[in-house]
This record gives sequence, structure tokens and C-alpha cells, in this order.
Amino acid sequence: MIDPDSLTNIEIQKRINLKSYFLVENEKANHDIWKNDISLIAKKDQNAVTQILEGWAACNYCYYAYRTHSKIDKLSLLSLSFYLIFECFSESKTKAQASSQQQRLSSSSSSHPLQPKFAFNKRALPEKYKLKLKDSELKFVVAGSHSLHSLENDGLIQLVQTVIEIGASFGLVDVRDVFYGRKTIREEAIVKFEDYIQFIRAILDEPVKQHCLAATCDIWTDD
Repeated sequence: MIDPDSLTNIEIQKRINLKSYFLVENEKANHDIWKNDISLIAKKDQNAVTQILEGWAACNYCYYAYRTHSKIDKLSLLSLSFYLIFECFSESKTKAQASSQQQRLSSSSSSHPLQPKFAFNKRALPEKYKLKLKDSELKFVVAGSHSLHSLENDGLIQLVQTVIEIGASFGLVDVRDVFYGRKTIREEAIVKFEDYIQFIRAILDEPVKQHCLAATCDIWTDD
């Protein structure tokens, strides 16, 4: 019987790479993260019976292991979610995401001709709204000293889409009545920052205990 609390994430990652542990699908999963990104961890016992390593899950791309639940640890599946979002840059993950995107493009192109970004047929808009939209985008760039490229920034697009969804749900509203100001967003940034610090500390805790951590102040860019 495997004692999950006696293992470390580094040990498990090594054993998966050595094939003594392997990944298995979580058949009871109801979270999207289990579909493509993470799996349960298992091994074969002396009778060739598969034993699930309780309380552990691993990234399908780099095999980084993390606790999902434990009697002694406070780490959770959320920590592994943060890891997948911010830390996992493995080549296999990049290839998998590229393949998935290519499949979606191929699927859409089979029924619709491939169109470039922002190729929506804007002739459906009345002329006054087309002019108003272009004027507003131009004012955003000029008055805020933003680059033209910022108009295609995913963050801005998501922000505008959120406001559109709010309008669709509540009708015509004044954006000043629903928009958060810099003070609120600053506080939200601090909260997210503190959460991320705790997440990083949790990741580094085990390497620090095993004296397997190195740091450098050198920063290299391609600029």
C-alpha cells in the first residue's frame, strides 16, 4: 500500500519519467482541467494490479505532480491549475495546444472559408454605428497614447465583450455605472498578487527543503 504523504512531487515526477508510475484518466472527474491537462497517478503492484496514488495528480505534459487533497497538506487542485496556467511551458504542451487549435481551424474551414481576425461583416451595422465605433477606437488610441496594436489586445477585447454581455443582460446602461475604477482594480491586483506569491512559495517549498533550488539575477531577452 502506497502512503501518499511519504512522497514528494519531485520523487513522483522522476518515477513517472522512469515509467515505474504512470498516468491514468480520472473517470469520476467533473472539472474541465481533467479532460486534457492532468491525470491521476498509478502504479502496478506485485500482482500487476493497478493502484491509484491517492491525493496526487500530475500534469499530462511535463509530469509535474501536485497534491489534490491530503490530511497534512493544505494544497489543492487550484494550485495545479495555477501551475498549468503560469508555469508549465513544456514542449509537449505547446504542441498539444497548437494541434488543438489547428483542429478547430480545420473544422471551421470545412464549413466556412477561413477569415482573418476582425473580419466580421461590419456592413450589418448601421453607418452611424460604424462611424461611432471607429471614432471611439481612434480616441482611445490618441487620447490614451496607446499603440494601434493595443486595439487587438486580447485583454481589451475581453473587457469590451464583458461590457457587451452586461448590456445584453441589463439593457442600455451607462458604462460609468458598471465600470470599476483604478482604486478597486489596484486592490484586486494586490489580492491576485498575494495569491500568486503563496502559490510560488508552495512550489518552492519542497525544493528548498531538499536544497535543490538555485537562483540568478541575470535576465536575458531577445530585444
